[in-house]
Order: sequence, then structure tokens, then C-alpha cells
Amino acid sequence: MGISIMVGLVLIAGSYALFGYGRRIDFSDGFHPMLYFSSSQIHEISARATTTHEKIARDIREAGIAFTTKPDRYLPPKNHSVFASRWNEVYGNNLCGFAMYVFLYPTDEAAFRYITTYMDRMASYPDWYVAESYLMDQVPVGHSLIGFSTAFDLLYNRFDLAKRQLYYKKINSTSHHLYEMTLKSKFGWTKQYTHNHAASNIVALLIGSLLVSVHEPDVAEPWIAESKKHLDAAMLMLSHVTDGSLDEGVSYGSYTSRGLTQYVYLAKKHLKTDHTSNPWLKQHFWFYYKTILPGFQRSVGIADANHNWFFGPGSQLTFLDNYVMKNGYGNWLAAKIRRARPKNKPLAPSNAQIWSMMHTEYIFYNASVRPRQPAECIVKNIHFYSDWGVVTYGGGEDMKKGNTFLSFKSGVPNGESAVDIMFNNRYPDQINAARWKNFNPGHEHPDQNSFVFAPNGRYFITESLYGPKYSYLDNVVVFSPSNTSQCNQPWEGQIGECNKWLKYQILEEGMRGDILTAVTSNGIVFIAGEAANIYSKSLQLSSVYRGILLLNPEVLIVVDSIKLDPGSGTKRASSLFHNMLHKFKEYHHLGYEGAQVHYPEGSYSMFSIKMNDRNINTTLHSGVRPIGLREGPTNFINVTYSLSEGTTNVVHIFTGPNYNIKSASILPKSGQLGVMLSVDINNIEHMINISTAVKPKTKKASPIKDRKSITGFGGYAYVKIGSNEQHLGLDSRMIHDNSEAENDIQLLHHYVTSQMTTSQLPDVSKFTLSTSKTCSSFPKSANSKSINSLHYWPLFSVEAKTIVLPLTAALFVLFILFLAYKKNLIRRSVRKTSRQSKFGVFSLVLLTIINLLCIDKNGTNTCFNRWQARNLRRESVNSTAGEMRIPTSPFVFVTALPGSGSELMEYLFEDENEFLFINSPDNITIPVKVHDTSKINLCLWNSLQNQFNLLTVGWFTSLITKPLLHFNQNLESKYILEIRRKLRQNFNPTVVLNDNSGFWITKLPWIRQVVGKSNFQPILVVRDPRSWVRIILYDRNTNRRRRLLNSFAKSYRSIGKSCDVDGLDYPEFYWHFKQFEALRKTELSTVEQLAVIWTISIANALTNEVSEGQWPLHIVRFEDVVSNTERTATNIFEKLGLPLKLRFLNKLTRVARSQYFTVPFDGIIKPSTTHIWKMGLSESNIRKIVEICCPLMTILKYEC
Repeated sequence: MGISIMVGLVLIAGSYALFGYGRRIDFSDGFHPMLYFSSSQIHEISARATTTHEKIARDIREAGIAFTTKPDRYLPPKNHSVFASRWNEVYGNNLCGFAMYVFLYPTDEAAFRYITTYMDRMASYPDWYVAESYLMDQVPVGHSLIGFSTAFDLLYNRFDLAKRQLYYKKINSTSHHLYEMTLKSKFGWTKQYTHNHAASNIVALLIGSLLVSVHEPDVAEPWIAESKKHLDAAMLMLSHVTDGSLDEGVSYGSYTSRGLTQYVYLAKKHLKTDHTSNPWLKQHFWFYYKTILPGFQRSVGIADANHNWFFGPGSQLTFLDNYVMKNGYGNWLAAKIRRARPKNKPLAPSNAQIWSMMHTEYIFYNASVRPRQPAECIVKNIHFYSDWGVVTYGGGEDMKKGNTFLSFKSGVPNGESAVDIMFNNRYPDQINAARWKNFNPGHEHPDQNSFVFAPNGRYFITESLYGPKYSYLDNVVVFSPSNTSQCNQPWEGQIGECNKWLKYQILEEGMRGDILTAVTSNGIVFIAGEAANIYSKSLQLSSVYRGILLLNPEVLIVVDSIKLDPGSGTKRASSLFHNMLHKFKEYHHLGYEGAQVHYPEGSYSMFSIKMNDRNINTTLHSGVRPIGLREGPTNFINVTYSLSEGTTNVVHIFTGPNYNIKSASILPKSGQLGVMLSVDINNIEHMINISTAVKPKTKKASPIKDRKSITGFGGYAYVKIGSNEQHLGLDSRMIHDNSEAENDIQLLHHYVTSQMTTSQLPDVSKFTLSTSKTCSSFPKSANSKSINSLHYWPLFSVEAKTIVLPLTAALFVLFILFLAYKKNLIRRSVRKTSRQSKFGVFSLVLLTIINLLCIDKNGTNTCFNRWQARNLRRESVNSTAGEMRIPTSPFVFVTALPGSGSELMEYLFEDENEFLFINSPDNITIPVKVHDTSKINLCLWNSLQNQFNLLTVGWFTSLITKPLLHFNQNLESKYILEIRRKLRQNFNPTVVLNDNSGFWITKLPWIRQVVGKSNFQPILVVRDPRSWVRIILYDRNTNRRRRLLNSFAKSYRSIGKSCDVDGLDYPEFYWHFKQFEALRKTELSTVEQLAVIWTISIANALTNEVSEGQWPLHIVRFEDVVSNTERTATNIFEKLGLPLKLRFLNKLTRVARSQYFTVPFDGIIKPSTTHIWKMGLSESNIRKIVEICCPLMTILKYEC
């Protein structure tokens, strides 16, 4: 008994060790693993290697075999001086993969012995620094700590006590060292939250601290708190990056996301902090998917990059699918990349990173999330990275003929959100007032207005990848002579060049590029950028414009248009085009100089044209490798040309082997406002007009009119291929007043009054809807009720009463007579029935039966309506279409009911070079005699109102022609002063008036008549009536709620009197609802009254008159703005035929997704905002709203 107790005490004591200050630490079994899973899950995790995780385990097994086969190649050196003599992250990185192999395959004793040797050597080193950057660069330390800690956690139970003590001591001391470094705030990674060094080092500190917390929780507590503070700040910053991008590019972005995905997992597991709903994470998949070139082996080489990814991306993708998206996209793409991953250089993963994330890919992978490819309409479309300033087309496709990749970059260094946070001091507690101290875009390039072109997936024009920051190493334009050039004199490129890292510290607000427009139609893509502000002012460049036009999978037209300020000394420019893989060969075509790259299927060629000047010097450079260019030498074309006073236009034509350029010339009409080009491709004439007008030619000019003089509309590009015309950036349905619209309005009216089924609704009508171009339709839930049994509208249908019921009654009487005849009740009074008369009677009986079958329980003859719908459509097909006039002075009028969210439109129309956005009634009041325009009024206005409201007529007219007159009053509000400033800078903006009072919704036809039907471009912002009623009823602003409810109630009750005067008409469907109220013999409830007001307002906007040349009403659903922001915003501008700058799109996406911006009524916009009606409305009230609004909801694609 005594011996047993002694043995027990010895065993217990043997599990403890003495550390500094005499602290006793328990190293008994069962504490680990704990980072990613617990000891109770070991069997479950291991078993997956032969089942669901077999493919990932196969890669881990390859790592283990390589390790055990050639251990000397992978083991750290015995001597610390050798370890510290070069960059050594490889040892920490590889240790993750090797440890995971030993964990999954415990029977490989040799591998375990090698792992022990591996860790013994690393533990023996005094530190894990590189000697050259000792105590200056902690990145190698961070990599080593992550790998060492991961191996310790996974294999803890296999180590003896001495090894546990030894390894723990190293983890403890290194974590403490990193903690001390963070407190000093001397190093960039301690305050540059989203830089790749921060993600690496702070996550390393967290992982080490979590392990220490198991054994010494009081020691680890401040370390964990410090790392959490830094990483939470990073996630806060990234929550504003709502396109999912990282400014350092895809390759270095994988470095940052490697750490952050691990942090999100660990924070949720150990720190009770959930970042999985972070807006950046929700979009991060697209950063990998739409940047992949055809074949899934290369990614776009923007910023410092290798050919694809430094880390992952399988781990990041499986994490996103398991914890964020859960839609199968991530698992599908991870598997696709794994299958395509090359084994040889330059595309094979680096030996220093290849196995560093296999353990997390294995752990994060969820086999129950079935792989699923994104929809085809996503693949074949433009993708916007509005924060990054990048647009891609064709990303994420297989390598085959016709699959072309195109990208274009023109934005602000570090991204839109970082610059906004920095210069507007959004987070003073986290962000230093010294601005750039908290951000580091050093890995970015001087590459605004650069592009990548891979026709058929072939590398034709590429980036030069990781290297020194010289503009000539990117696909941009450089200028000469320059007195301020700091390298490559006399040539000068973009600000921040001439260093190993981008000199971002000298960048001031406004130094940036801009994507002016990015549109696609029928396989044609056009993107344009402006970059003058990122060049030195000493060059006196007014505009550095580049437009790229993809005509088909192999032909790309690039227009470089340079405008000089008066007196500029800049005389020459060079356009540069790179290829990292192949040397360019000389090429001459049609008398023009150019270059070629040869592939097995044929040559990819380019040549350049300058109007009235063949003096273009095209030189080819091969094997160029300045110090620091890491991925190998680059080859490039240098197209040098002289600059004219004013404007110089140069066109570069790139083409593949399947398209032959028979002729190409710049037409004489080209000039200061744009380029007109004639190109014969495969014997088909292409007429191409591209506007280069970025700023108004004169102070009184209009940018829209300038572009229209070139393209025929408000956008930047027009293409005519044979007889087929394309206005790129204008919805093709807008340029024809299809007479189908009038019939569709009738069809809509019949639906409203006769209860048609959803399948009979028109897709295109007098109005257009923001959801019309989404990828998938809105599925009807299984528990949704049939709309035919819910709404009241058919009860008031004159047609239903005058046609259906009388016919039914007549047939029913005939049926009774027939039965009486059969029973001899009237046979005696009737002579012998002829065969014809019998046939007639039986026909009547048959018709009666059919009619009764066609009548639903609301008394509606659905068969009749279906026939009527087909007849209407037949009439529309036989009609002819009239031409639409493009607006000469467009007037955009945004209207909505209060609380519908029309305030969001302001972010899209902030471009002061293009628009003047005015809010009414908040900032300006529309003068109307008698009526209070701040309150809703449902009456229609007819032409007599022109006599009664001459002041209103003049107000609208002058607002469009001379808007400054409206703001020259003695009003000194900040809003008025800002508008005056804009108007004095640009006298001819497009006026955008936003009125959210609801007053003008029913008066759109009258406004159209006043301002001109071809110039009036109305936008109606609508919201699900259930959400709208809910926010009106529960508005937290008590005074506003009371005022609106009183206004709505008064409007509803008094409409019968207020509309019964000269110049006013009753709105459609008003009497229907009044009759229903009368039938119920009780006044409608507040909820029902609000539902009626919503219905009457929206229905009257939809059913206004149709006339030739009229611009259609565009309906924007608030829910689409929030949940499908990019597609909805671009759709709005395509309907208007106006260009949308990417940075203004970004403003809207940040408001809609970041969960930090507020709008009236809703407060902070969140994902739940789109279905807020589910919170606060009773089932009874929801049913009341649906019963009234369902027909119109269905038309607007809201599910009833």
C-alpha cells in the first residue's frame, strides 16, 4: 500500500517541471491538442484521412514521404549561424505539414524521430532571426513560432516529459519576445494592421500565447489580449473592404489571409469572438476566383507576386466554405486548383510554402458542404473589385479556345476604404493621426491604368510580378523629359516609383487613378481609366486616359489619349507592354510597327497607330532584370511617340491567330474628345467610337454632351459591327420605345384587376426592374400561399363583373333548362329536337362545365385571362418599334415613399464632374401652390396644373438649365455652400433630384411633360411593403413617426375630396379600395391603410401613360441595393446610359455591406435589414399587408 502511494507520488511529480521564479507547471497527458481540436477528437480527425479527406491527406502524405526520404534536405541545420545566414521561414512553414503527417500516420516511427530532431535543433537555437535583420524583422520568428507551436500541440502526447518541457520553454520565451516587440510599437507590423507581416507575427503571438495559457494562464493573459486587440483592429479595417480584396495583391494577399483565417477560427473557438460574418470574409472568395487565369494555374500578377499564390489557397477556400459561405464554391475551387496545380517551376508552389497550410486545409475542410461551381452568368461577366480599383473579365475558366482573361487596374494605393479611414480619421482610437503609420502599401506597384490580357488563356500581356517599383516594369505610360525624375532619366513614371518598395509615404489625398467605366454587352467588354493625378504635377498632364475594348476573345483595342496642360514641357510618351514568359518578335503589319509572341496554335500580334503620324518608334526589350526582380527577367514592348499640344491619341491593336486585321485607321473626325476607328477584322467592318472626354472641354461644357458627340449617347464607347450597333453602357432596351410596352401596361392592368397568374406577367414593360439582370430568379418557398386566394383586387374589377359573372350566369341558366328538358318537364311544349339543336344544347352544357372549371374561388375566369394575355402579346409582336431619342439634357428624378431608402442613391451620384445630387424636401423645397410637398398626396396631376402651378413649371425647367439660380439665395448652410462650389466648378452637371416625400410618385407623367419626355429619366425606389409598413410603424424617431402616420391617414381619408378639383385626377385603384372598405362597413386599420397607400402609389407609377420617345421608369428595389449592390448599381447606370466610376460604386458597397453606415429609419444597414418585417410585425398584420399588396409585390418580384 505504502509502495503504491510512493509510486503514485513519483508519477505525479514527474508530470511537473520547475520554471523561472520556482513556478511548477503541469505537463501531464491530455492537455493537447487544443489549438484546432481537442484530444477527444483525435480519432475522429485521424479517421477522415481514409474517407472524406482522402485527397487532402494524399498531399500531406507526399510531404511526409519527401521528409522521410530526404531528411537532410528538410531538417534545420545543426549550426545556428547557418540557420540565421539566410531567410529561414521554410523551417517553420514545413514543420506544419510534417507534423500533420506524423499526427495522421503515427505508425511511421522514422518520421516521428525526424520531427523530434527537427524540433530539438530549433529549440537549441538562441533565436529564430535572420542575422542580417536581427531584432529588426520578426517575420522569420513568426513563421518559426507558428510551425513549432503547431507541431508541439499536435504531437504533445507522443513527446516525453523532457521534450515537452524543452519545447514549451522555447514557445514561452519566443511568445514573450514577440509580445515585448508589440509593446514597443517600433515596427510596422505592430501598427499596420492589414499588412502581411502583421497577420503573420500577431497570429504567431496568439498561437504561442494560447499554448502557454494551458499551462500558465496568468502569464498568457496579457499576450492574448494584445494579439486580440491587434487582430480585431485588422478585422475592423477589413470590414470596410467590402469587395473581399487585399491591396497587396493575390499572392501577398494569400499571406495575409493565411493568418487571418486562422485567427477567425481560433477567436471563435477560444476567445468567444465571432468574425465569420465580417463583410470582407463574405466576399473574399471572389478575390481568389475571379482573379484566376484560364486553366486554374495562374492568378493575375497585380502588385508584388509570384505566378499564383504564396500560401494556400486551399486552406482559405475550405475555411470560407465551412464557416462563412457554406455554398460549395470554396470546396469546388480548392479542388479545381489542387487538380491543376503544376509540379514544376515557375508555377509550382515554392518549397518554402508548399506544405505550410496543409494542416489547416485538412482541419477546415467540411465534406458535407458539397462542391458547387458558381453560376455560368457569374463566370461570363465583369467582376468589380471596387475597393482595390480592379476589374476582371473571364476569371475562373478552363484553359481552352475562347476563354479569355482581361483585367484592368486604376485606383488608389492601399484601397478606397483605407484612404477613407485614413484621411477622414474614421477610427481615432485605432488609427494614428499621422495617417500612413497605420497602413503600408509598399508591395503595390506604380501601375494605375495597367492591364493584363490572356486571349484563349495565353499569356500575351502580363505583369512583371515581384520586383522593384519602376513604372517601366508595369503596363503603363511614362513621360519625357522630366526634371523631377528620380530614376530612368529623362523618363518619369507614376508617383512613388524608384525604390525597392512603393514610396507610399509621399502620397497625398487625390493622388490616384480612377476606373471611369466598366461595361459588357454581348461578349464585348469596355473599360476606361484616368490616371493623370498619379503623375507629378511638373509634367503638366491634364489627362492620362486609357480605354480597352475587347471586341471578341482575341481582339483587344487599347486607346491611350494624353492631354497636356497649356505650356507643358512634356514632349514624348512611351506605352509599355510586358510578357514574363516569352520574348517578343518584330512584327510589321499594314505599314505599322508592332510585335508578336508565338504559341503552337499561331502568333499573337500587336501594332500601334497614331493619327496622321506613322512616326511611332516600337522597340523590343528582352531579358530585362533589374536588381530585385525576383520571378525572372521580363520582356517588353516600348511604343514611343511624340506628344502634340492639346491631345495625342494612340491606338494599339492586339489580336490572336484566328482573327486577321485587313485594315485599320483612325478617322479624321477623331480629336480632342475621342477616337473614331475603322477596323476590318476577318472581312467584317468594325466602326469604333471611343470618347476620351474625362473633364468638360470648357467650363460651360457638359461631359455628357462631349461624350455624346463621339458615341451618340452619354457613355464612353460605341461599336458597330456590320449592321449591329452596340452602345456600351446603355441597356439596349432603352434605345427603342418598343410598342410592346403599351400592351404590357395593359397586361399589367389586367393582372391587377383580373388576377392573372405570375407566369403571364411581362418580363419587359414600360418600366424596368433592378432584379431583371440577376443570375437566378427568386424561388417561391414551399409554404407560400397562392396569391389567387389572398388579395382583394379582383373584387373591384369591372371586367370580372361584366364578363365573367354574366357569362357564368347565362350558362348556368341554360344548364338548368337542359336538365329540365331531360326530365320531360318541358318536353311536351317542345317539338321533336333536331340533331342540330341537340348538338347546340350539349355544346352549351360543355361550355358551362369548362367555364365553371375556369372560375377560381374569387370568381375570376383564369382561362379568359390567359387567352387575353396571349392575344395582347400577339398584338405586341406584330407592332413596330419606334426609335428613342438619347437625352440631350438628362434630368434624373429619384422618387420614393419615405423610408424606402432612396437616400442610398446619393453615393452613386457623388461625382461632381458629372452630377449635381439634390435632396428634397430635406435640402430644397419644390414650390407648389396650395399643396404641401413634404407630405404624401396621391392625386394625379393633369395638364391643367401647368396653369395653376406656373411657378412649379418654371422651377423644374430652370433647375435643369440653370441650377445655380436655385442656390444663390442668402442661405449659408454647409449643404448649400458645397453645391455652390460644385456648380461654379462645373456649370453643366446632370441634375439628379431625389425626393423621398412620396408626393411626386403619382405625378411622374406631369413632370415628364414639363421637362420633356426624352430628357426625363425617372427612378422609383421601392421596398417590400411589409418592411415599409414595419419601419413606419416602429420608427424610433417619435416626432417623425407621428408626423408621417398623421400625414398618411389624412391623405387616405381626404383623397375623395382633395382630388375632386380642376387639374387633379383620382389615382388608379383608389375606388377599388374604398369600395372594399365600404363592403366591410368599417374603416381600414392603420396597417391596411399603409398597405393601400403603398399599393396606390407604386401601381400608379407603373401604369402611367406610354408614348413614343419616352424614357422608361426604372424601379430599384431597396433589397437589391443592399444584397446585390454591384449588379443593381451598374444596372441603374445602364438604364440611364451614363458611366459609373468604380470608386462611387465602392462608396455604395461600403454603406450597404460594412455594417457601420446608417440611413434614416433603418439606422445601421445589416443583412437583416432586407427582411426587417420578420421582426416586429404580427402574423395577422403580415397577412393583411400581403392580401392588399400581393399582386403588385409579385410584379416587383417580392414573394407573397
